[in-house]
Amino acid sequence: MKKDIPHITFKPGSTDNFGFEIVPISEIAKNKNSHTHDPEMPHQLKFYNLIFFTQGSGRHFIDFNWFPVQENSLIYLTKDQISAFEFSENLKGYCIIFTEEYFVNSFSNLTNDFVFRLFNRPGTC
Repeated sequence: MKKDIPHITFKPGSTDNFGFEIVPISEIAKNKNSHTHDPEMPHQLKFYNLIFFTQGSGRHFIDFNWFPVQENSLIYLTKDQISAFEFSENLKGYCIIFTEEYFVNSFSNLTNDFVFRLFNRPGTC
């Protein structure tokens, strides 16, 4: 039986963040059993996520492939990508998550071409 990949929507920790939030990776790992899904299992994002790894090493699952991460690594995940964490004790950093509406409203002076390229994965143009 095929198991569906859960879709993860933007659910802010407070109501005054307007579609933007910074979440420590350690908080996601510490509270992984209180989420509606296991962040170490594949899930599909319905928002954008910049993950900045500030300490440690390991790997991160993106679109059915594992990629190495280390201190000062940055991963950019677009909406609808498949992702999963692999938590290790020494892995630290931050998830900077935002909605498309937040980005468009905050950076309205950017060209449409730039926004299109940012919101589309390579090979989709």
